[in-house]
Amino acid sequence: MDMGSSEGSRGKSEKRASDSFDVTYDWLHAHATASHGWTRAQLAVFGITWPPKRGWLSTLVGRVVTHEDRVAFERAREVRVGRR
Repeated sequence: MDMGSSEGSRGKSEKRASDSFDVTYDWLHAHATASHGWTRAQLAVFGITWPPKRGWLSTLVGRVVTHEDRVAFERAREVRVGRR
């Protein structure tokens, strides 16, 4: 019996599970700008149009997102788009 192959399979499934992330109010607020808001680039990660409609925050809470989207949202806090 090869225990190594089952360990490898379990590692892959654990990695997949850890690649997803549940959005919470705390996480969203932890990655708000210094002005306690969010950038257009952050909202675009999740398909929220600018300006955001009332209630947009609630639509994100509980959503399961990929690790890539999580990182993109966190990094986009520093992205500023010029005003017209």
